[in-house]
Amino acid sequence: MTERANKLSFEAKIPSTTELEGRFSFIEDATLRLNVAISFQYIIFLIALLDELEAENTTISSSIHKDMIVQTATIVESCTHHCLKKYIEAEKVKSSDVMPTDWETKDHKEIYKISEDERICGAIRYKKTEHLTDRTQSIVVNRAAQKAGILSETLFAKAEKLRELRNKIHLAGLQAVDGSYEKSDSQGAFDIATAVIENIEKKLAQLKT
Repeated sequence: MTERANKLSFEAKIPSTTELEGRFSFIEDATLRLNVAISFQYIIFLIALLDELEAENTTISSSIHKDMIVQTATIVESCTHHCLKKYIEAEKVKSSDVMPTDWETKDHKEIYKISEDERICGAIRYKKTEHLTDRTQSIVVNRAAQKAGILSETLFAKAEKLRELRNKIHLAGLQAVDGSYEKSDSQGAFDIATAVIENIEKKLAQLKT
């Protein structure tokens, strides 16, 4: 096969972002949908590259599988965040029922001076609920999604497993040489993603009925 034919054969394995956006049509946010499609396209590219180079079970393949896991975790987290946001917007759930709530204080006033180092003060203590934003940590999103009924106990455990694996990859990169990721690891991430995303697609469809 000629070099040009090889190139065409490789390119044929990579679907366009337009095609991949169709898989994530349940995401109404056009920017998010395209970003998810781009990440998905990159994962498919990495799979095709491994196959093309016949590089499985090498240090290079370990790095590629790590990339796949990180990208897969990002897609899952984005889809979960989007679904939770839609649930809150549709008033299917209240933020105060699913998001973390903590005590805060305001209007501090000094009541009595005990000494140069001690004071008796008064303040108003009140509950404040964290709002869902683009910067909300993934662990908070997962917990809120479980409380909202988006993730079952089983799916929550799967999503947490993927999140922890992604975090481990980042930490390992800072603390040690880490070249032990294999096809079974990325395949495990893909299996979790499939289960979570299919469930989210179903939940969003139910939201419209």
